[in-house]
Amino acid sequence: MAVQQPLSPTSGVHPLRPILALAALFGLGELALLRFVGALSFDRTIATGAVAGGWASTVGSFFLDFATILVFVSLVVFALTPLRWRSGWSFTLVGYVLLAAILPWASAMGPWVPATFGFISAALTLVVGLVALVRPSAEGKFAIGLLLLAFVCAYVYALSPAFLSPSSIVAPGGPGTLGFGEVLYVVAGGFAFYAWGWRRIQENRAGLYAGLAAALALALYFGVGGPSAVAALTQATGLTVFLPVWVYVVSTFFFATTAFSCVLDKNSFATGAAFLLFLIAGLLPVTSYQQALVVMGMVLLAHGQDAFRMGAE
Repeated sequence: MAVQQPLSPTSGVHPLRPILALAALFGLGELALLRFVGALSFDRTIATGAVAGGWASTVGSFFLDFATILVFVSLVVFALTPLRWRSGWSFTLVGYVLLAAILPWASAMGPWVPATFGFISAALTLVVGLVALVRPSAEGKFAIGLLLLAFVCAYVYALSPAFLSPSSIVAPGGPGTLGFGEVLYVVAGGFAFYAWGWRRIQENRAGLYAGLAAALALALYFGVGGPSAVAALTQATGLTVFLPVWVYVVSTFFFATTAFSCVLDKNSFATGAAFLLFLIAGLLPVTSYQQALVVMGMVLLAHGQDAFRMGAE
């Protein structure tokens, strides 16, 4: 009888590929239908708009349920994978998922419970993001640094009312903090494209076409929806759209092109999956699902290059 070979340090993480792919697929569906189309249609008073909004919200809610489950499952699978570097991350990530699991019931104790979970998510994002800064090229470091600082600004804006007195909220967590994070977020797309996307679209144009489709879809969304589209985008992602609309369209092109180009490259699947998760989460992660997307994205940037290596070493 043949002797079964032990798993290599990186082979055990391969089940994450379909899990992350499904999480991103359902997440993109939820983002498009529930947070974009559903919100836009409900702003219209005509009957067809109400029907379209109801259909989009129903299907989008279905996608949201599956995406939420899958992103937390991906955190657990990643934590339990026998890789050299996992050590304390296993307990940290599993504990984080367990806290998220009891959050719906614990929230009845008061608003401080989800705020505390948000603070834990912010701290975990910061720590893992700092680890990610030592991984990629110089351009990659700058893109990750901009994203990390953008999320920190968003968390400060979101969490300061829960932990500070009303008289001191405006100073650290006022609208200017979120606006500064928004600028960093949209600019990070260009640096991400320069670091990871540009070289890959020279070899495979599919990522370029996907990025163009995403940018065109957002441009049409703004054109058709008008002011209600801006309001829906703000509610969906936390982006206030105080910059010219074309800036967000171009940034979406950079982010989407980078994400899909990397996903199609087997040696950088983790990087592409991370940017897809960031796109789905948006700038302002106010729900536990969005917060988990950001955490998982940073984990993939920090450790994904090793975790998804296809036996190259």
